[in-house]
Amino acid sequence: MKIKLKVMEDRLLVNKIETTIEMLNLNNVKTMVKKDHLLGATYEEEIFGKLKFTMPKFQGEEDIDAYLSWVLKVDKIFCIHNFSEAKKVTMESLEFEGYANVWWEEVNKKHAQEHLEPIDTWEEMQEVMHTRFVPSHHKRDLFNKLTQLKQSFKSVEEYYKEMHMTMMSANVDEREEQTMARFLNGLNIPVKRIVEFLPYTNMVELLHQATRAERQMSLPAKAPPKKKAKLVHIEDDPLITTQRWVQMMADAIAKSGGDDAYHNLWDALAALKI
Repeated sequence: MKIKLKVMEDRLLVNKIETTIEMLNLNNVKTMVKKDHLLGATYEEEIFGKLKFTMPKFQGEEDIDAYLSWVLKVDKIFCIHNFSEAKKVTMESLEFEGYANVWWEEVNKKHAQEHLEPIDTWEEMQEVMHTRFVPSHHKRDLFNKLTQLKQSFKSVEEYYKEMHMTMMSANVDEREEQTMARFLNGLNIPVKRIVEFLPYTNMVELLHQATRAERQMSLPAKAPPKKKAKLVHIEDDPLITTQRWVQMMADAIAKSGGDDAYHNLWDALAALKI
């Protein structure tokens, strides 16, 4: 009986020791994970925290593209810095100037008077600003512009950039084949005719082929051979007066642009002693 009790006590002791070891190992793992997490956060702060930046100013411009560009710049800054949402709103509102500053104060005042929730996230701030500074018809206008966009007097590169930026502003999500067809149809006819016979498999290759075709077209063409002047000899027609003959020779020079009629004219004038 004593032996059995001894064995049971030993087993309990072994189980207790094993449990303790497992707990120690688990705690060590948790400690290591926490340490790695802290080290990672510290490393990120070490890298990104030292980046110098200046929050862009905003004055409430009527230019929609200027506003959207401003939002994009602010988003980039907030993406690399771990600011709280409330701090984001405060930081950006401090950069409001002129009309934008007055408008923002009015928005906050109205929220307080109507007992609405304060705007305390960057996303909410963007929604309010978008409603005010981007008209509801803006996206429709972008689609119309995209539909009618042609190369016209722009270079191929300028045409592509305008098309690409318009698509991004309108959040156009289409297959690459559709974008390629859109770009090709907007090219000037001479460039388009050349590109249609060139190989390409994606939008970048199509752009490169179009710019290449444009460069080839801009090279100076070889001048066509000048037409020889049709010379009129005064002895061929005795009824032609000297004055009329000189006029006819001058006309021949003007039409041909060559030097042969010019020299023949002066040789004949010298012979006639005019």
